[in-house]
Amino acid sequence: MSKFKVVFLICVVLANSSFALAKKQIIKIGAGSLLGSDYSVALELCKFIQLSDPDHNTKCRIVPVESSIKNLSLLQEGKIDLGLVHANIAIQAFEGKGYYANSKPMTNISQVLKLHDKTFTVIVRDNEKIKVLADINNKKISIGSNSSDGRIVYNDLSKLYNFEKEPIDIILNHENCAQEFCAGKVDSMVLMTGHPNALIRHIAHHCEINFLHIEDNKIEQFIKTNPEFHKTILNKSLYAGITEDQSSFSVPVLLVTTDKINPIFLKNFMHYFVKHLERFRTSHIILNKLNDSNYIDNLIPINETVKEIVTK
Repeated sequence: MSKFKVVFLICVVLANSSFALAKKQIIKIGAGSLLGSDYSVALELCKFIQLSDPDHNTKCRIVPVESSIKNLSLLQEGKIDLGLVHANIAIQAFEGKGYYANSKPMTNISQVLKLHDKTFTVIVRDNEKIKVLADINNKKISIGSNSSDGRIVYNDLSKLYNFEKEPIDIILNHENCAQEFCAGKVDSMVLMTGHPNALIRHIAHHCEINFLHIEDNKIEQFIKTNPEFHKTILNKSLYAGITEDQSSFSVPVLLVTTDKINPIFLKNFMHYFVKHLERFRTSHIILNKLNDSNYIDNLIPINETVKEIVTK
């Protein structure tokens, strides 16, 4: 074989290899902690993302992220392609209000899917004399980090109360959270979470707990000014030892992206998602209310590529 043919063949092989590599992509999803429901949902989304690529060149990775605020930051920085974000935070970011009142509105974000709900949940030890949220006056409470989803909702809700002495804010050690809670380091713990929640289940095995009752009039007041939330019931059967159902309120979790997303990838994913929605719905208990109509309920503008597919 002549040197020319050898060089030509090498060039062809290298060109084809480069082309194949160029087609490969990794889609990153920002989700919650390993123990949270968002992470479980992200796992299912990753399966669909990889299966939706007809050429099998798309891989999916989950980036564990502690809050919706952090997910939006990573989206803006281009470090993730999709993020699971609580609807109240997505709306505030898009409109430049609330937590983002002093920031430029994130008008480049858009909604891909409306997924499961996260519920405002407060747990207390069963031996404590704390029955309703008003009782946390001057008590020790764990609300989470400064940018946690639970803290942001709690800060808004607490404006409806007139505490004589503000609750004492204590951050628990994440690794020893159950032990510290059960040992009395705090009197109550606030979470924005899907149910059942692995952390709450873990705590319930260490000590007796109960849901804290949120007063109905406070729930109604809160929802009136935050219409993306809706009233819900925390079911006593979810965790060992809890004896009463309690009223609370929930907010949807949105799958959000930016205008930098690859439209071909998104088109393939949405076609696959729509076709296999029932399989996705039954993949996790927290998704059981998902149906043909509500996954496209928009709370911020729907991504244009998604809109083309779901409105056909």
